[in-house]
Amino acid sequence: MNKMRFSRIHPEKTAVCFTFDDNFSRHGGMIAPAFLRRGFRCTFYVNPGEEGFEEKHKEAYGALLRQGFEIGSHGYVHDNLSKLPPAHALKNLQNAATRIRDCFGVYPATFAFPYHDYTGQTLAMAKALHLETRNTLPYSVWVAIRSGTPLSVYLSAVSQCVSQNRPLVFSGHSAVTSREEADDERLKNETGYNPILLGDLETLLDEIKSQSGRLQALTFEQAALLAYIRRYGTIDGDAFFLPQERFDALSAFGLCDKRLKKLI
Repeated sequence: MNKMRFSRIHPEKTAVCFTFDDNFSRHGGMIAPAFLRRGFRCTFYVNPGEEGFEEKHKEAYGALLRQGFEIGSHGYVHDNLSKLPPAHALKNLQNAATRIRDCFGVYPATFAFPYHDYTGQTLAMAKALHLETRNTLPYSVWVAIRSGTPLSVYLSAVSQCVSQNRPLVFSGHSAVTSREEADDERLKNETGYNPILLGDLETLLDEIKSQSGRLQALTFEQAALLAYIRRYGTIDGDAFFLPQERFDALSAFGLCDKRLKKLI
């Protein structure tokens, strides 16, 4: 058995994860600062096969990674894997993981399916290459965060997950400062599909911070690790035990001892 202590994850608290997809400059320019001001981190799912990805995004996402944010895989390009021939879908997954590792020096431990669409076959492919997918975290509740959704819906989801002690996974694309900005077609390359209002996001983050005794804002990678530990290990207060073979299996997803200590 291998023993480690928790320092960043609190297993008694309900996990709340925020994930943002695709490659947008507002991830670093607008969303990350809102999390940093509150001592939180979130996950950005990128498509590293986008034309000009390294020139446009490598520096910004590298900086976010160094600040403790997670850079996960959203596929090499934004293809619906369920509609590709199996060999092409697998190549998409493999190329994305390799490109992210080559760009940032870290293997993407988690994956988010484009369009939230997957089959048993594409899920098996993703699970062979990643610790977890955003769509399959055990017992979790998934909620899309969009500009047209009332803030009360998000707050209700938080309350529900606290009462049921179920992980909550928010999924969005980007953020805007006003509804007019969300509707401005000229900004779509910056804002993406249905971006959340920044004010709503900040209010939601403040609500989570106000319930810090019961809630913890985690990257999806951290929430997936906690689920893995619950499934295969034993938690004892602020420590946990994993069988050596389960500990060793994490290295396939880039989760070596040094990286685990930074996350857990």
